[in-house]
Amino acid sequence: RDAILRSAYSLMRRYGFAKTTVDEIAREAGVAKGTIYLHFDSKEDILIALVAETNRRALEKMEKIAASRLSPAKKLEKMLLARVMHIFEVVHSNPHGEEMIVSHKPAIVESLDWFFRDQAKLYERVIREGKQQGVFAEKTPREAARLLGNLSELLTPPYYRLTARSEVESFARGMARRFIRGISKNDSR
Repeated sequence: RDAILRSAYSLMRRYGFAKTTVDEIAREAGVAKGTIYLHFDSKEDILIALVAETNRRALEKMEKIAASRLSPAKKLEKMLLARVMHIFEVVHSNPHGEEMIVSHKPAIVESLDWFFRDQAKLYERVIREGKQQGVFAEKTPREAARLLGNLSELLTPPYYRLTARSEVESFARGMARRFIRGISKNDSR
């Protein structure tokens, strides 16, 4: 499975999703074409597995930040930035990244329910921590966490207006800071 995913990533990065065939993935992975179908139902399922892996790594970064000794406000800001910038870097390091995401976005979004749920739990945990410390006044941490997760989705591919890394990072940081101010007991962090 790992060899198939590595091969698929390499080929899709080079040629794009549409021009990469299952035969080529099998050949590159050194397996029979039928072996691929033991692990994946289709080429789209391979793409979805690659996207899931990217999101799993983003979640790992967010978990480390949530477990850190930073203030709850800094944790939320850094978690949002880690999530947004990790996805940005992965997509922009691939010449066909946005095309692959755009062409399969509905299936990708549907496949990531686990990620959205786990991300919201992390945000909620940090918001509750901030509430216990008297930093946040948020009455509904679960709803606030869902909102922050939904806001972060505004900063995933395709990037219609924000094209440079610095633009995405600046927008994400500003969005996080405004959100944090909105749930804070006072206007300072």
